[in-house]
Amino acid sequence: MSDSHDSLVAYGSYDLAWLGPIVYPLALAIVSILYTGRDLIKTGNFREPQNLVTAAVVGVEAFFALCCMVQCALNFSKRRYVGLDSACDFQGWYATWWVYSSILMAPLLGWISLALVSKPHELPMPSTKRIGATIVGILTLAMLLALLPFMGVGQFNFVKDYCMFDMTDRSSGGFYVAIFFSCTICTLMFHYKAGAALARASAVAAETTPDLKNRGAGNTAEDLKLSKDDEEDGPTASTLAAMPTCFGCLTPRLLQYVMVGWYFIIWLPTATIVLMYLAKSIVPPASSAISAVIAITLHSQQLFQPLVVGFLWRRWAAHQLRKNKRSAESLGTLTLRGTKTGNETKTGPSPSKLQQAVSSSSGTAVVDSSAVRVALV
Repeated sequence: MSDSHDSLVAYGSYDLAWLGPIVYPLALAIVSILYTGRDLIKTGNFREPQNLVTAAVVGVEAFFALCCMVQCALNFSKRRYVGLDSACDFQGWYATWWVYSSILMAPLLGWISLALVSKPHELPMPSTKRIGATIVGILTLAMLLALLPFMGVGQFNFVKDYCMFDMTDRSSGGFYVAIFFSCTICTLMFHYKAGAALARASAVAAETTPDLKNRGAGNTAEDLKLSKDDEEDGPTASTLAAMPTCFGCLTPRLLQYVMVGWYFIIWLPTATIVLMYLAKSIVPPASSAISAVIAITLHSQQLFQPLVVGFLWRRWAAHQLRKNKRSAESLGTLTLRGTKTGNETKTGPSPSKLQQAVSSSSGTAVVDSSAVRVALV
Protein backbone atom coordinates (compact mmCIF):
# COMPACT_ATOMS: atom_id res chain seq x y z
CA MET A 1 0.00 0.00 0.00
CA SER A 2 0.96 3.67 -0.07
CA ASP A 3 3.89 4.96 1.99
CA SER A 4 3.59 8.62 0.97
CA HIS A 5 1.51 10.20 3.76
CA ASP A 6 3.72 13.25 4.25
CA SER A 7 3.81 14.00 0.51
CA LEU A 8 0.03 13.66 0.25
CA VAL A 9 -0.54 16.08 3.12
CA ALA A 10 1.85 18.65 1.64
CA TYR A 11 0.38 18.40 -1.89
CA GLY A 12 -1.35 21.41 -3.44
CA SER A 13 -2.88 21.19 -6.91
CA TYR A 14 -1.19 23.46 -9.46
CA ASP A 15 -3.05 26.23 -11.34
CA LEU A 16 -2.92 24.60 -14.78
CA ALA A 17 -4.25 21.23 -13.64
CA TRP A 18 -7.56 22.09 -15.35
CA LEU A 19 -5.70 22.06 -18.67
CA GLY A 20 -3.46 19.07 -18.12
CA PRO A 21 -4.49 16.41 -17.47
CA ILE A 22 -8.18 17.29 -16.94
CA VAL A 23 -8.95 18.81 -20.37
CA TYR A 24 -6.01 17.28 -22.23
CA PRO A 25 -6.03 14.42 -22.52
CA LEU A 26 -8.72 13.11 -20.13
CA ALA A 27 -11.78 15.13 -21.23
CA LEU A 28 -10.80 14.69 -24.87
CA ALA A 29 -10.25 11.01 -24.18
CA ILE A 30 -13.83 10.65 -22.96
CA VAL A 31 -15.02 12.17 -26.25
CA SER A 32 -12.75 9.81 -28.21
CA ILE A 33 -13.96 6.78 -26.25
CA LEU A 34 -17.64 7.69 -26.64
CA TYR A 35 -17.25 8.29 -30.37
CA THR A 36 -15.38 5.02 -30.88
CA GLY A 37 -17.82 3.12 -28.68
CA ARG A 38 -20.80 4.48 -30.59
CA ASP A 39 -19.26 3.45 -33.91
CA LEU A 40 -18.43 0.01 -32.51
CA ILE A 41 -21.95 -0.60 -31.20
CA LYS A 42 -23.52 0.71 -34.39
CA THR A 43 -21.44 -1.28 -36.87
CA GLY A 44 -19.85 -4.11 -34.90
CA ASN A 45 -20.74 -7.77 -34.63
CA PHE A 46 -19.16 -8.82 -31.34
CA ARG A 47 -18.80 -12.40 -32.53
CA GLU A 48 -16.09 -11.21 -34.90
CA PRO A 49 -12.58 -11.13 -33.36
CA GLN A 50 -11.68 -7.55 -34.26
CA ASN A 51 -14.83 -6.16 -32.65
CA LEU A 52 -14.44 -8.21 -29.48
CA VAL A 53 -10.83 -7.12 -29.02
CA THR A 54 -11.67 -3.48 -29.78
CA ALA A 55 -14.47 -3.54 -27.19
CA ALA A 56 -12.01 -4.83 -24.57
CA VAL A 57 -9.43 -2.16 -25.45
CA VAL A 58 -11.96 0.67 -25.35
CA GLY A 59 -13.46 -0.62 -22.10
CA VAL A 60 -10.09 -0.67 -20.34
CA GLU A 61 -9.23 2.86 -21.48
CA ALA A 62 -12.70 4.14 -20.54
CA PHE A 63 -12.47 2.78 -17.01
CA PHE A 64 -9.15 4.48 -16.30
CA ALA A 65 -10.03 7.76 -18.02
CA LEU A 66 -13.28 8.12 -16.10
CA CYS A 67 -11.79 7.25 -12.70
CA CYS A 68 -8.79 9.49 -13.15
CA MET A 69 -10.72 12.48 -14.49
CA VAL A 70 -13.15 12.41 -11.55
CA GLN A 71 -10.33 12.18 -9.01
CA CYS A 72 -8.17 14.81 -10.71
CA ALA A 73 -11.09 17.23 -10.97
CA LEU A 74 -11.93 16.69 -7.29
CA ASN A 75 -8.32 17.34 -6.22
CA PHE A 76 -8.16 20.46 -8.38
CA SER A 77 -11.41 21.85 -6.97
CA LYS A 78 -10.16 21.40 -3.39
CA ARG A 79 -6.54 22.27 -4.23
CA ARG A 80 -5.35 19.27 -2.24
CA TYR A 81 -5.19 15.49 -2.48
CA VAL A 82 -8.66 14.52 -1.24
CA GLY A 83 -8.79 11.32 0.79
CA LEU A 84 -5.04 11.10 1.44
CA ASP A 85 -3.81 7.52 2.00
CA SER A 86 -7.06 5.67 1.23
CA ALA A 87 -7.58 7.68 -1.96
CA CYS A 88 -3.95 7.09 -2.94
CA ASP A 89 -4.37 3.34 -2.48
CA PHE A 90 -7.51 3.42 -4.61
CA GLN A 91 -5.83 5.42 -7.38
CA GLY A 92 -2.74 3.25 -7.18
CA TRP A 93 -4.92 0.15 -7.57
CA TYR A 94 -6.89 1.25 -10.62
CA ALA A 95 -3.85 2.89 -12.26
CA THR A 96 -1.79 -0.29 -11.83
CA TRP A 97 -4.65 -2.45 -13.10
CA TRP A 98 -4.98 -0.21 -16.14
CA VAL A 99 -1.23 -0.25 -16.87
CA TYR A 100 -1.07 -4.03 -17.05
CA SER A 101 -4.45 -4.47 -18.77
CA SER A 102 -3.60 -1.94 -21.45
CA ILE A 103 -0.06 -3.09 -22.17
CA LEU A 104 -1.10 -6.76 -22.32
CA MET A 105 -3.66 -5.93 -25.02
CA ALA A 106 -0.81 -5.08 -27.41
CA PRO A 107 0.33 -8.70 -28.00
CA LEU A 108 -3.33 -9.72 -28.40
CA LEU A 109 -3.76 -7.17 -31.20
CA GLY A 110 -0.59 -8.47 -32.82
CA TRP A 111 -1.72 -12.09 -32.51
CA ILE A 112 -5.06 -11.36 -34.22
CA SER A 113 -3.28 -9.32 -36.92
CA LEU A 114 -0.94 -12.20 -37.72
CA ALA A 115 -3.77 -14.75 -37.72
CA LEU A 116 -5.72 -12.61 -40.20
CA VAL A 117 -2.92 -12.71 -42.79
CA SER A 118 -1.65 -16.25 -42.15
CA LYS A 119 -2.66 -19.49 -43.82
CA PRO A 120 -5.04 -21.56 -41.68
CA HIS A 121 -2.57 -24.42 -41.30
CA GLU A 122 0.16 -22.02 -40.13
CA LEU A 123 -1.80 -19.91 -37.61
CA PRO A 124 -5.58 -20.45 -37.57
CA MET A 125 -7.86 -17.64 -36.52
CA PRO A 126 -8.77 -18.21 -32.84
CA SER A 127 -12.41 -18.73 -32.03
CA THR A 128 -14.52 -16.10 -30.30
CA LYS A 129 -14.53 -18.17 -27.12
CA ARG A 130 -10.75 -18.44 -27.15
CA ILE A 131 -10.34 -14.70 -27.66
CA GLY A 132 -12.84 -14.02 -24.90
CA ALA A 133 -10.99 -16.36 -22.56
CA THR A 134 -7.71 -14.61 -23.41
CA ILE A 135 -9.22 -11.20 -22.60
CA VAL A 136 -10.55 -12.49 -19.28
CA GLY A 137 -7.09 -13.93 -18.54
CA ILE A 138 -5.43 -10.58 -19.27
CA LEU A 139 -7.81 -8.65 -17.02
CA THR A 140 -7.45 -11.24 -14.25
CA LEU A 141 -3.65 -11.17 -14.39
CA ALA A 142 -3.72 -7.36 -14.28
CA MET A 143 -6.03 -7.48 -11.28
CA LEU A 144 -3.72 -9.89 -9.47
CA LEU A 145 -0.71 -7.63 -10.07
CA ALA A 146 -2.68 -4.58 -8.94
CA LEU A 147 -3.70 -6.30 -5.68
CA LEU A 148 -0.18 -7.44 -4.74
CA PRO A 149 0.64 -4.26 -2.74
CA PHE A 150 -2.36 -5.01 -0.50
CA MET A 151 -0.79 -8.43 0.15
CA GLY A 152 2.59 -6.98 1.14
CA VAL A 153 4.32 -7.48 -2.25
CA GLY A 154 5.45 -4.11 -3.58
CA GLN A 155 3.64 -0.87 -2.83
CA PHE A 156 1.96 2.19 -4.28
CA ASN A 157 3.69 5.54 -4.38
CA PHE A 158 2.70 9.19 -4.79
CA VAL A 159 4.46 10.41 -7.94
CA LYS A 160 4.34 14.18 -7.48
CA ASP A 161 0.66 14.56 -8.55
CA TYR A 162 -0.84 11.07 -8.63
CA CYS A 163 -0.46 7.57 -7.20
CA MET A 164 0.51 4.37 -9.02
CA PHE A 165 2.79 1.38 -8.44
CA ASP A 166 6.09 2.30 -6.83
CA MET A 167 8.62 2.50 -9.64
CA THR A 168 11.52 2.57 -7.20
CA ASP A 169 10.50 -0.67 -5.51
CA ARG A 170 12.22 -3.82 -6.80
CA SER A 171 9.02 -5.86 -6.70
CA SER A 172 6.60 -3.33 -8.21
CA GLY A 173 9.13 -1.92 -10.67
CA GLY A 174 10.48 -5.38 -11.50
CA PHE A 175 7.01 -6.68 -12.40
CA TYR A 176 6.50 -3.79 -14.80
CA VAL A 177 9.87 -4.27 -16.50
CA ALA A 178 9.23 -8.02 -16.90
CA ILE A 179 5.77 -7.46 -18.39
CA PHE A 180 7.07 -4.67 -20.63
CA PHE A 181 9.86 -6.75 -22.18
CA SER A 182 7.60 -9.80 -22.59
CA CYS A 183 4.93 -7.75 -24.34
CA THR A 184 7.54 -5.98 -26.46
CA ILE A 185 8.96 -9.25 -27.80
CA CYS A 186 5.52 -10.67 -28.62
CA THR A 187 4.19 -7.43 -30.12
CA LEU A 188 7.25 -6.96 -32.33
CA MET A 189 7.22 -10.57 -33.50
CA PHE A 190 3.50 -10.68 -34.33
CA HIS A 191 3.33 -7.35 -36.16
CA TYR A 192 6.64 -7.92 -37.98
CA LYS A 193 5.45 -11.28 -39.29
CA ALA A 194 2.09 -9.77 -40.27
CA GLY A 195 3.85 -6.94 -42.09
CA ALA A 196 6.10 -9.41 -43.92
CA ALA A 197 3.09 -11.47 -45.02
CA LEU A 198 1.33 -8.35 -46.27
CA ALA A 199 4.48 -7.29 -48.12
CA ARG A 200 4.51 -10.63 -49.96
CA ALA A 201 0.83 -10.23 -50.76
CA SER A 202 1.48 -6.72 -52.11
CA ALA A 203 4.23 -8.08 -54.35
CA VAL A 204 1.86 -10.73 -55.69
CA ALA A 205 -0.78 -8.05 -56.24
CA ALA A 206 1.66 -5.93 -58.24
CA GLU A 207 2.44 -8.89 -60.51
CA THR A 208 -1.15 -10.01 -61.02
CA THR A 209 -2.85 -6.63 -61.39
CA PRO A 210 -2.20 -6.36 -65.18
CA ASP A 211 -3.77 -9.77 -65.66
CA LEU A 212 -6.77 -8.79 -63.57
CA LYS A 213 -7.22 -5.61 -65.60
CA ASN A 214 -7.16 -7.59 -68.84
CA ARG A 215 -9.69 -10.11 -67.56
CA GLY A 216 -12.92 -9.85 -69.48
CA ALA A 217 -11.19 -8.62 -72.61
CA GLY A 218 -11.64 -12.01 -74.27
CA ASN A 219 -14.61 -13.13 -76.30
CA THR A 220 -15.91 -15.85 -73.97
CA ALA A 221 -18.90 -15.38 -71.70
CA GLU A 222 -16.89 -16.82 -68.78
CA ASP A 223 -14.26 -14.07 -69.08
CA LEU A 224 -16.97 -11.41 -68.99
CA LYS A 225 -18.67 -13.06 -66.01
CA LEU A 226 -15.43 -13.25 -63.99
CA SER A 227 -14.67 -9.61 -64.70
CA LYS A 228 -18.17 -8.60 -63.58
CA ASP A 229 -17.87 -10.71 -60.42
CA ASP A 230 -14.57 -9.03 -59.51
CA GLU A 231 -16.20 -5.62 -59.77
CA GLU A 232 -19.18 -6.62 -57.65
CA ASP A 233 -17.22 -8.49 -54.95
CA GLY A 234 -14.64 -5.75 -54.48
CA PRO A 235 -10.87 -6.29 -54.25
CA THR A 236 -9.47 -9.73 -54.82
CA ALA A 237 -7.26 -11.54 -52.33
CA SER A 238 -4.08 -10.02 -53.75
CA THR A 239 -5.22 -6.46 -54.34
CA LEU A 240 -6.76 -6.23 -50.87
CA ALA A 241 -3.29 -6.49 -49.36
CA ALA A 242 -2.37 -3.19 -51.01
CA MET A 243 -5.62 -1.38 -50.14
CA PRO A 244 -5.02 1.93 -48.31
CA THR A 245 -6.87 2.16 -45.00
CA CYS A 246 -6.54 5.84 -44.11
CA PHE A 247 -6.11 9.02 -46.15
CA GLY A 248 -4.96 7.00 -49.15
CA CYS A 249 -1.49 6.38 -47.71
CA LEU A 250 -1.74 4.06 -44.69
CA THR A 251 -1.53 0.57 -46.15
CA PRO A 252 -2.17 -2.57 -44.08
CA ARG A 253 1.56 -3.24 -44.01
CA LEU A 254 2.33 0.25 -42.74
CA LEU A 255 -0.46 -0.09 -40.19
CA GLN A 256 1.44 -2.95 -38.53
CA TYR A 257 4.44 -0.67 -38.03
CA VAL A 258 2.22 2.17 -36.78
CA MET A 259 0.87 -0.17 -34.10
CA VAL A 260 4.42 -1.01 -32.98
CA GLY A 261 5.49 2.63 -33.07
CA TRP A 262 2.54 3.72 -30.96
CA TYR A 263 3.30 0.96 -28.45
CA PHE A 264 6.82 2.32 -27.93
CA ILE A 265 5.65 5.94 -27.72
CA ILE A 266 3.33 5.07 -24.84
CA TRP A 267 5.23 2.46 -22.85
CA LEU A 268 8.96 3.00 -23.48
CA PRO A 269 9.32 6.30 -21.53
CA THR A 270 7.87 4.77 -18.35
CA ALA A 271 9.96 1.60 -18.81
CA THR A 272 13.10 3.73 -19.18
CA ILE A 273 12.31 5.70 -16.01
CA VAL A 274 11.62 2.51 -14.04
CA LEU A 275 14.91 0.98 -15.20
CA MET A 276 16.76 4.13 -14.18
CA TYR A 277 15.17 4.00 -10.72
CA LEU A 278 16.05 0.33 -10.29
CA ALA A 279 19.61 0.98 -11.46
CA LYS A 280 19.89 3.93 -9.03
CA SER A 281 20.65 6.29 -11.91
CA ILE A 282 17.97 8.59 -10.53
CA VAL A 283 16.64 8.71 -6.98
CA PRO A 284 13.22 9.61 -5.56
CA PRO A 285 11.32 11.81 -5.13
CA ALA A 286 10.32 12.19 -8.78
CA SER A 287 10.95 15.54 -10.38
CA SER A 288 8.20 17.55 -12.08
CA ALA A 289 9.68 16.61 -15.48
CA ILE A 290 9.58 12.88 -14.74
CA SER A 291 6.05 13.13 -13.41
CA ALA A 292 4.94 15.08 -16.49
CA VAL A 293 6.51 12.62 -18.94
CA ILE A 294 4.80 9.66 -17.30
CA ALA A 295 1.43 11.42 -17.04
CA ILE A 296 1.37 12.80 -20.59
CA THR A 297 2.48 9.59 -22.30
CA LEU A 298 0.26 7.23 -20.32
CA HIS A 299 -2.79 9.50 -20.43
CA SER A 300 -2.37 9.91 -24.20
CA GLN A 301 -3.19 6.23 -24.46
CA GLN A 302 -6.80 6.95 -23.45
CA LEU A 303 -7.13 9.64 -26.10
CA PHE A 304 -5.51 7.97 -29.11
CA GLN A 305 -5.65 4.22 -28.50
CA PRO A 306 -9.44 4.00 -29.10
CA LEU A 307 -8.95 5.81 -32.42
CA VAL A 308 -5.93 3.76 -33.52
CA VAL A 309 -7.57 0.45 -32.64
CA GLY A 310 -11.23 1.31 -33.18
CA PHE A 311 -10.96 3.03 -36.55
CA LEU A 312 -7.67 2.07 -38.20
CA TRP A 313 -6.95 -1.45 -36.98
CA ARG A 314 -10.57 -2.65 -36.62
CA ARG A 315 -11.61 -1.54 -40.10
CA TRP A 316 -8.57 -3.13 -41.72
CA ALA A 317 -9.19 -6.34 -39.75
CA ALA A 318 -12.83 -6.39 -40.88
CA HIS A 319 -11.77 -6.06 -44.54
CA GLN A 320 -9.20 -8.79 -44.11
CA LEU A 321 -11.67 -11.10 -42.38
CA ARG A 322 -14.22 -10.70 -45.18
CA LYS A 323 -11.51 -11.38 -47.75
CA ASN A 324 -10.51 -14.54 -45.91
CA LYS A 325 -14.11 -15.76 -45.88
CA ARG A 326 -14.48 -15.12 -49.62
CA SER A 327 -11.24 -16.93 -50.32
CA ALA A 328 -12.34 -19.92 -48.22
CA GLU A 329 -15.70 -20.03 -50.01
CA SER A 330 -14.02 -19.80 -53.43
CA LEU A 331 -11.55 -22.54 -52.51
CA GLY A 332 -14.38 -24.76 -51.32
CA THR A 333 -16.28 -24.23 -54.58
CA LEU A 334 -13.20 -25.01 -56.68
CA THR A 335 -12.45 -28.13 -54.63
CA LEU A 336 -16.02 -29.38 -55.06
CA ARG A 337 -15.91 -28.76 -58.80
CA GLY A 338 -12.54 -30.48 -59.10
CA THR A 339 -13.76 -33.53 -57.20
CA LYS A 340 -16.88 -33.80 -59.35
CA THR A 341 -14.89 -33.45 -62.58
CA GLY A 342 -12.40 -36.09 -61.46
CA ASN A 343 -15.12 -38.56 -60.59
CA GLU A 344 -16.83 -38.08 -63.94
CA THR A 345 -13.55 -38.56 -65.78
CA LYS A 346 -12.88 -41.86 -64.04
CA THR A 347 -16.33 -43.42 -64.01
CA GLY A 348 -18.27 -41.38 -66.52
CA PRO A 349 -21.48 -39.55 -65.80
CA SER A 350 -23.80 -41.13 -63.29
CA PRO A 351 -26.62 -43.00 -65.03
CA SER A 352 -30.01 -41.42 -64.81
CA LYS A 353 -33.00 -43.19 -63.32
CA LEU A 354 -34.32 -43.71 -66.86
CA GLN A 355 -31.08 -45.38 -67.96
CA GLN A 356 -31.05 -47.65 -64.90
CA ALA A 357 -34.65 -48.65 -65.52
CA VAL A 358 -33.95 -49.47 -69.19
CA SER A 359 -30.82 -51.51 -68.43
CA SER A 360 -32.77 -53.65 -65.98
CA SER A 361 -35.63 -54.36 -68.43
CA SER A 362 -35.93 -57.57 -70.40
CA GLY A 363 -35.41 -55.85 -73.72
CA THR A 364 -32.14 -54.61 -75.20
CA ALA A 365 -31.59 -50.92 -74.70
CA VAL A 366 -29.63 -48.53 -76.88
CA VAL A 367 -28.94 -45.28 -75.02
CA ASP A 368 -27.83 -42.07 -76.72
CA SER A 369 -26.57 -40.18 -73.69
CA SER A 370 -25.99 -36.96 -75.58
CA ALA A 371 -29.67 -36.63 -76.52
CA VAL A 372 -30.95 -38.79 -73.60
CA ARG A 373 -32.92 -41.04 -75.91
CA VAL A 374 -33.84 -44.71 -75.41
CA ALA A 375 -35.00 -47.15 -78.14
CA LEU A 376 -36.23 -50.62 -77.35
CA VAL A 377 -35.50 -53.30 -79.96
